[in-house]
Amino acid sequence: MPPDAEPTAAPPAPKQSKKTILIAVVIVLGVALGGGAGAFLAGPLLAGGAPRAVARPAAAGEHAADEPEADGGEQAGAVMHLVENLVLNPANSGGSRFLLLSVGFAVKDEAGATMLRERDPELRDAIIRYFGAQTVDELVDITQRDSLKAGLRGAVAERFAAAAVRDVYFPQFVVQ
Repeated sequence: MPPDAEPTAAPPAPKQSKKTILIAVVIVLGVALGGGAGAFLAGPLLAGGAPRAVARPAAAGEHAADEPEADGGEQAGAVMHLVENLVLNPANSGGSRFLLLSVGFAVKDEAGATMLRERDPELRDAIIRYFGAQTVDELVDITQRDSLKAGLRGAVAERFAAAAVRDVYFPQFVVQ
């Protein structure tokens, strides 16, 4: 080193600004909270946490499932069996349209719900055959919904008479 030359100091290492650290902390917290919320909300859906057969509570003015009606008839309560996420092509759609459907069946008792659960492939086939025979126009017409329910109830009753299907519900019914 020449005698006239002054030693130059190495440039100081760049310091991380507080702003950069704050942004990193916010990103990490956002990912952690978003992941936790997603797991909390979507976890039960992905794990199939919803029970397949659930007793329907008696509404005001109704008797509970184990109480006979006043006239000595059938019990007023019902047990539900849910068939979820069926996708099918309606009649005459050429495969370009589809129906996404979930169906709830109110049955007489737990024995009927158990029968439907045990014969689930046969039940799904009956639903798919019934709705596969309907046209898109019939499916999108909201005034036809009650007749679709009655027709499906009849189709299921032919195969599962012992299940005593009381009513049919469509918690999911999407035509694309």
